[in-house]
Amino acid sequence: MKHPASKWLLATGALFGTLAVLSGSMGSHLLRTQLEEFNSTANFTLASNYLFYHAGGLLFAGLLLERLERRGFLYMGIFFIVGSFLFCGSLFTYSLTGLRGVTAMAPIGGVNLILGWMTMVVTCVRLPSSKKH
Repeated sequence: MKHPASKWLLATGALFGTLAVLSGSMGSHLLRTQLEEFNSTANFTLASNYLFYHAGGLLFAGLLLERLERRGFLYMGIFFIVGSFLFCGSLFTYSLTGLRGVTAMAPIGGVNLILGWMTMVVTCVRLPSSKKH
């Protein structure tokens, strides 16, 4: 691989995808009663979905970094990782424990996820145009 961080973004994206599928499955079956007890099925599902969306974003960031070698795609991946831990992690924790205080991290995580997407926008806009003759 040309960029050493590409493989880590790709591996983390694959791991997040695996965790998203597992959490979705566990939330629907194994943890269903516990989630209903805390009335937090919707939060758990939201966390699982966002983890899945950003797993795809991380895979995309890794491929873009490898192909186009622009530092912005690395930053995009870092924002997605931090944002997923904070946003999804706080919602998963709240859903399973009922500890409301952990949800204070969700907005910080959400801002990181937004920054990841905005970093992609800026990095793509700054790509040089190819001129065909």
